Amino acid sequence: MSLTSVLIAHNEQAMLPITLPPIKAISDQVIIVDMGSTDRSHEIYGDLLGKNDLVLTYPRENLYFFGFAHPRNYGAKRAKTDWILAIDCDELIQPEEFLAVKDTLNDTLTNVFDLERLNYVKEDGYSLDNIPDVLASARSTKETHRRLYRNLPRTRWEGMIHEEVWIGEINAYYDCEPFPLRLHHLNQFKVDISAHLKFGLYSYLTLQAIEFPGLRYGTNEFWFLTFPTTNMGAMLNAAGDYARLHNLPPINEGNVRKQLASEGVEIVG
Repeated sequence: MSLTSVLIAHNEQAMLPITLPPIKAISDQVIIVDMGSTDRSHEIYGDLLGKNDLVLTYPRENLYFFGFAHPRNYGAKRAKTDWILAIDCDELIQPEEFLAVKDTLNDTLTNVFDLERLNYVKEDGYSLDNIPDVLASARSTKETHRRLYRNLPRTRWEGMIHEEVWIGEINAYYDCEPFPLRLHHLNQFKVDISAHLKFGLYSYLTLQAIEFPGLRYGTNEFWFLTFPTTNMGAMLNAAGDYARLHNLPPINEGNVRKQLASEGVEIVG
């Protein structure tokens, strides 16, 4: 059983020294799809990656039109191993969890596995400087993501944002099993402007997927139907700021609201 971990990265110098070593510890190959990082990320890649690993250059502007499934596939198609783990730079794993059950992948007939993700809430007293305390006692919410999958030609990612794994014409949601590896999501602990920019980017892509449902491909309606009911103003403001900053076409607010109304969604405020 061999494993490639595929990461999408953009200016993650604060997270990489924390999250990349554990990923490297469980992987036969690491592939990083770097979208034009201008910080110390490339220096960190050089320090932590080995001869079997790859750093691929990916134009970040492609995200605005093709979404996150595209760079995930761009990296995964270069994997040379039996299995692929799709993981983000702000997700921390504990290698012993994976190594304890790694050999079970040799015998399974399952092609895709669900991983539990713990989304930690930033509160006073917790920071990236005391990760053990965060994992031990910080508040978090739980969800599952299909991130570990067999490296098959017919397996791919689909969706503009909140993308999901598909096998042929079937969403892997309908044919997956749980796997005992947890993703500790630390996004809220970023201290620079990247967290704000991330919300702007995510809002810009999500609003496109709301306006054009064919861009969704996912089974979780929360981000496209539930979240907008009380957060539409914040999403539109963040997406508008992001579009102006990056000289992108503006979101058509009228079309977004009309599409949500057609799906029975009532915006509050």
